Amino acid sequence: MTLSLKRSILTGSSRSPWELSMSSYPLSLLGSYINLAPLCHQHQDDLCCIVADKALWHNNQTMIPTPELVPTYIKLSLEAAKRGEELPFAIISRESQKVVGSIKLQQISLNSAEIGSTFIALSHQKTAVNSEAKLILMQHAFETLKLEHLNFMIHKDNKISQKAIERMGITHKTNCFHQSNMPQWENYDYYDYCVTNKEWSHIKQNLQNSLFPS
Repeated sequence: MTLSLKRSILTGSSRSPWELSMSSYPLSLLGSYINLAPLCHQHQDDLCCIVADKALWHNNQTMIPTPELVPTYIKLSLEAAKRGEELPFAIISRESQKVVGSIKLQQISLNSAEIGSTFIALSHQKTAVNSEAKLILMQHAFETLKLEHLNFMIHKDNKISQKAIERMGITHKTNCFHQSNMPQWENYDYYDYCVTNKEWSHIKQNLQNSLFPS
């Protein structure tokens, strides 16, 4: 049974919010500090420059492509987007209009998805970029796609990312094992952080308070 047919049976409609949004991809998602633009081959050079800094990928705690693997990363992402399995984006600074990173809504299923494959230029880390990228994508997932669950996969040794997720108010996590299909990424143990649509309003308020303090 196809995903579309399952949706039709469950919702009683021929076009679900998920299908309507996926059919309109590529689409841009707009924020205050950044925009999320549909990932494309034109972003390759900018992403290669970002990941040329080995500090981003010198360990196995983050799933970031090396410069020589950026073309493969984009190719696999676009193929997955065509299958309706991912929504990959380039992160664009509104101030400079330059690519400053990438993020995906991936592992998309009937009611859930994962936000991951996030990497941000060192020059824009510890800024509003990461938080707003996650806010924009979570808002799209819960309020437009009407998903019920979102997951964040964090390497068990990546304490910085774990703390960042927990600061949002996302604390429910389980131990899991990940198998990678990219050659330089080894299989690893990770924490799977989960947030539900019922928790979304609280998480959204936390992120907005952090980004736009009164």
